[in-house]
Amino acid sequence: MKIVLAYSGGLDTSVLLSWIKETYQAEMIAFCANIGQEEELKGLDKKARKTGASKCYIDDLQEEFATDFIFPLFRAAALYESQYYLGTSIARPLIAKRMIEIAQAEKADAIAHGATGKGNDQVRFELTAAALAPTLETVVPWRDERFRAQFPGRAEMIAYCEAKGIPVQASVRKPFSMDRNLLHISYEAGILEDPWFDASHAKNRDFFNTLSVFPEDAPDRPEYVTLDFEAGNCIAVNGKSLSPLGVMKTLNKLGGKHGVGRVDMVENRYVGMKSRGVYETPGGAILHFAHRQMESLTMDREVMHLRDSLIPRYAELVYYGYWFSPERLALQALVEESQQNVTGTVRVKLYKGNLIAAGRKSPVSLYHPQIATMEADPTKAYNQSDATGFIRLNGLRLPCPFDRPWAEASGGRGGTTALTDSVPLPACRPFCLITTARSARSAPPSPQACPSSRITSWARARGACGCRDSISAPRASTISFEGVAPRLDSRASRSRPRSNRPARARPSSSPSTMALAITRTAPILQRHGCQTISSSSVSAWGEQHLGTSRGRGHRRGSWTMSRCAVAQCRPMDRIHTRTRRGSPACPSPPPGSRSRRAGRTWKTGSAWRSSTSAIRTATGTNACATPWRKRAIPPRAPSSPG
Repeated sequence: MKIVLAYSGGLDTSVLLSWIKETYQAEMIAFCANIGQEEELKGLDKKARKTGASKCYIDDLQEEFATDFIFPLFRAAALYESQYYLGTSIARPLIAKRMIEIAQAEKADAIAHGATGKGNDQVRFELTAAALAPTLETVVPWRDERFRAQFPGRAEMIAYCEAKGIPVQASVRKPFSMDRNLLHISYEAGILEDPWFDASHAKNRDFFNTLSVFPEDAPDRPEYVTLDFEAGNCIAVNGKSLSPLGVMKTLNKLGGKHGVGRVDMVENRYVGMKSRGVYETPGGAILHFAHRQMESLTMDREVMHLRDSLIPRYAELVYYGYWFSPERLALQALVEESQQNVTGTVRVKLYKGNLIAAGRKSPVSLYHPQIATMEADPTKAYNQSDATGFIRLNGLRLPCPFDRPWAEASGGRGGTTALTDSVPLPACRPFCLITTARSARSAPPSPQACPSSRITSWARARGACGCRDSISAPRASTISFEGVAPRLDSRASRSRPRSNRPARARPSSSPSTMALAITRTAPILQRHGCQTISSSSVSAWGEQHLGTSRGRGHRRGSWTMSRCAVAQCRPMDRIHTRTRRGSPACPSPPPGSRSRRAGRTWKTGSAWRSSTSAIRTATGTNACATPWRKRAIPPRAPSSPG
């Protein structure tokens, strides 16, 4: 059996190499990828062979890492959970890819890695292998119970190396784990497992400033840096043409000097737990910021918004290890298309951990100052008067249909509708509004108004038309006019039990004010196809009767309005009302029907089923003015409101 192991020469991988060889009786091939970690690689080949490897590959992958992995990642502007620059995540697919190429060249049976069973790296290594070489096996000692039992801690590993003669330099263990490459360095575990621990405190200068200084230790004078872009790629820094590798090395030095790109976050691992990590990404932070500034000047709005909507998904795919998945490749194709116009120069100011945009320019800029100017437009490309229709058309869908008449009735003078109960739009529109007074004992001068009917609940239209989502609101809800803006008040319905007696409404505005509100509202209701009372009738009747009427249950200045969803429904809808017998506007019941007086209910035999009373309505007519028709009403569903 032949196995290729990802090898670094440290204590862990030295123990792994020897243990795997002994346990699996396998020929071991060590592989070390130079991706910018700047660790001592001298003598690594000799050390691997002495530990038990038959061969040792040491490959410099820095240029490939920058060109084929880091730059495509930054063209997509990807950040995991809006903070993490994906430094470790993007390196693992490259390492696994090269391991697989070596395994195939050596005709190996498996690859092996030292990632633990709690981290993300195990997923990244093995998903890459599944995508590129699905028949290749993977050996993972940290998921083997035998290995964990033999090496529960660092002391056992050191003792094992001494017994086997493995040349390792045992040192005091750092209070955290580290991983470094060309893009970043990460710190996690150990003392960082406490999320309250302050990694930026001055006493930790020896721990968390490998690539960058703390911002308070940065120079007191800002430094400017310019980055030139072409099709989304940075091709020069401060006017000097550089390869992707040269760009990253230069930006790392500049950013590290000024303490930019430091991130301390609690992230969500793919394996299901949260972990705390501290990252230094000085060059990557500058590149990401400058690239975004270049896009703001040169990328089409809709293209940018579409690409931005996909950033979380793209970042997840990289973080989870799906770099070689078909969905990531598809997203990358969209990204590349979006970057065709991202060309120009960005100037960035670096100062004590901050990145500040100091200018941007492009030969293909989409910014046109002659259009954006607040002064007179010499080109006359933008006519400000056109905005009126633009806003009107885009605002058509915004108001609730019940609010629109009141907004128009207020004449734009602050009239708003505050609804304390949700009132859905009826399925059969347009709907009628019937205006009545509560407990008024005298009839109005106009037979159209019929204010003697006392409507104590909202109309519930559920008949043969099938309007199951028609208006449905609490009983005894009242609309009181304050100024010219109506307000739905259902406190009475919530505070009083259901009964045959009308709920009392709170006092509202004067009769003249309410009559004015109805006067302004009536024409609007008529434009919406509603059969409603005339404004003159309401005004006259309100002035004459509303303020002077007295009676049981009456409250001065109160009106009740009922919305009847009947205008385009078939005549088998029901409206829960109470009406006085013999009102001029309300016809008498048909012969043979039973009736009760004094504001109680009409009953017309078995044709009407209602907890209160029901008035049959015909299509498109006022409820009170509709001739009676004796037709059976379908039984109400058990779940229907009463």
